[in-house]
Amino acid sequence: MKGFILVLVLFALFSRGFSMTLEEVIELAVKNSKPLLSARRETEAAKLELSAQRQSFLPTLFLSYGGTIQAQPQEFELGFLGFEDFQTSRRTFQNLRFGARFQLFDGGLRNSLTEAATYSLSISKLQEVEKEQSIKLEAALAFFDALSTKELVEVQKKQLESINAILTQREAFFKAGLITVTEVLQARVRQSEALRELQRAEGQLRISLENLKRLTGREVKDLNPPEMMPEPEPLERSLIKAQKRASLKIIEEQAKLLRAQRKAQISAIYPQINLEALYIYSDQNLAIKPRGNFQAGITLDFSIRGLEAIKRASAISERERAVLANLEEQRELIRLEILKAYEDYKVSLENLKVARDNLKYAQELFRLSQKQYENQIITGLELLEAEASLTQARKAEIVAKYDLFKSILRIKRQVGEL
Repeated sequence: MKGFILVLVLFALFSRGFSMTLEEVIELAVKNSKPLLSARRETEAAKLELSAQRQSFLPTLFLSYGGTIQAQPQEFELGFLGFEDFQTSRRTFQNLRFGARFQLFDGGLRNSLTEAATYSLSISKLQEVEKEQSIKLEAALAFFDALSTKELVEVQKKQLESINAILTQREAFFKAGLITVTEVLQARVRQSEALRELQRAEGQLRISLENLKRLTGREVKDLNPPEMMPEPEPLERSLIKAQKRASLKIIEEQAKLLRAQRKAQISAIYPQINLEALYIYSDQNLAIKPRGNFQAGITLDFSIRGLEAIKRASAISERERAVLANLEEQRELIRLEILKAYEDYKVSLENLKVARDNLKYAQELFRLSQKQYENQIITGLELLEAEASLTQARKAEIVAKYDLFKSILRIKRQVGEL
C-alpha cells in the first residue's frame, strides 16, 4: 500500500513539473534569455572599465633596462695638448632606469574619464533593466497566447462533440422517416468542418507551446491559468511613474556621459604636471661615479595640435543637445503609449463584458433550438446555425478575456513595472 501511495505522489510531482504558472514562465524566460545574458555581460564589462579607469589615479611605476654594444669604444682626444688620449666609454655597457611617476595636475582629465566610465556603467545597468522588462512581457504574452489557444482547442472539441450528437440524432430521425437525407448530409459537412477547425487549433497550440519552450528552455505540457489579473493603477499615477522609467534614465545618463567626454576633451588643453622619483644606473662612462643615482623632480608636459580638442568638444556638445531633444520626444511618446494602453484596456474590458453577455444568449439560444428541433419546429440547418453561434460566442469570450489580460501587461510594461 505504501509503495502504491509513493508511486501516486511521484506521478503527481512528475506531472506538476510539466505544468507552469505565469510567474514560473516569466522567471524561466529571464534565466534562459540569451539577449539578457549578453546585456549582463556588457554590464560586467562596464564595471571592469570603470575599475580600470580608477587605476589612473595611482602612481605609474616604470622600469627600463638595456644592454649596448658599440662598434668601438669612445675616446677623449688630448693629443693636441701633449697628453695621451684616454677611453671615456666602454665598448659594451648597460643602462638601468626605474622609478615612479605621480600626476599632480592633468586639468581634470582623469576625473572626467572616470565620470564617463561611471555613466557608461549606469547606462549598461539601465539597458539590462529595459531588456528584462521586454523579455518578461514577451514571456507573459506567449503564456497567454498558449492558454488562449489551449482553451480554443477545448471549444473546438466541444463543438465537435455537439455536432456528433446532432448527427447521431439526425441519423435516428432519418431512419424513422422524420427528416430527409439532406439534413443528415448537412450535419456530416459541418462535422468535417469542425474536425478541420479542431486540427488547425491543435496545430496552433503546438506552435504556442514550442514558443514557450524556446523562451523558457523547458518542455511545457500544461499551463495553470491565473485566477485573476490585478487592475491597473489610475492613469495619473502611471503617467507619473513612467517618467522614472529606465529608458528615459538611459537618455539622461547618455547626456551626462557626453558632458563628461566634453570635459575630458577640454582637459587635454591644459598642461600635465608630474612628480617623478627614479633611480638611474649606467656603466657606459668609466670616469663618472657613482654609476647609479637617485633623482626626484617635477616635470611639465604640454602639447596641442591646432584647435582639435576645442573642435571635438564642440562636436560632443552638439550631440548632447540632440540627446536632450530626444529625451523630450521619448517622454511624450511614452505618455502617448500609456494613454493608448489605457484606452485598449477600457475597450478590452467592455469587449469582455459584451462577449460574456453574448455567450449567455448563445447558450440559451442553442438550448431552445435543440428543443424546437426535437419538436420539429425548426429545421436542422437552423440548429446547426445556433450551434455555430454558440461556438463563436465561446471563442469570442476566450479571446476577449486574454486580450484584457494582455492589455494590463502592456500598461505595466509601459510603466516599467513588470
